[in-house]
Amino acid sequence: MSNLWYVSFLEVGLIVFLSVMGVYALFSLIAIISFAPYVHSGKKKILTMLDIANLAAGDRILDLGSGNGDLCILAAQRGTRSLGLEINPLLVLWSRLKAKRRKVTGKASFVQADIWHYQFPNETSVVFVYGMPEKMDPLWKKMRTELRPGTVVVSHAFRFPQVTPEKEEGNVRLYRL
Repeated sequence: MSNLWYVSFLEVGLIVFLSVMGVYALFSLIAIISFAPYVHSGKKKILTMLDIANLAAGDRILDLGSGNGDLCILAAQRGTRSLGLEINPLLVLWSRLKAKRRKVTGKASFVQADIWHYQFPNETSVVFVYGMPEKMDPLWKKMRTELRPGTVVVSHAFRFPQVTPEKEEGNVRLYRL
């Protein structure tokens, strides 16, 4: 009898694990098609992005494709209010847990959303983006429509076509709407 309980417990654990991995894989595929796959930038690159943006306390940050939430959390620790948009609900949950553990839940929030169907908050002062090259031009047009002129946009790796960056540090570029 006890062996059956153990086997059942393992089976349930395996089913839960495979279900979580299936959800993660499905949303990863959706992210690739919609905007960009999750690729961890690394703390050094994130700090470069935050530094080039010259953040000030009180800035309103929008991180498009926030992944595991590190950028929003580090920005919140610098005194900003950060909103991370992420299509993968498991990464949103992970980000929220990390924000709670680092005691920035009042300053860093995360929403499960497809950026193409989400109205960007007008009070945004800095946008961070790490999107696929073919999505950059349509994203620029969406940001120009929804955000205020003068909003800072920091891009990691990929350029906005036909827009000249104000500042570059390696493959991190600062633009202004």
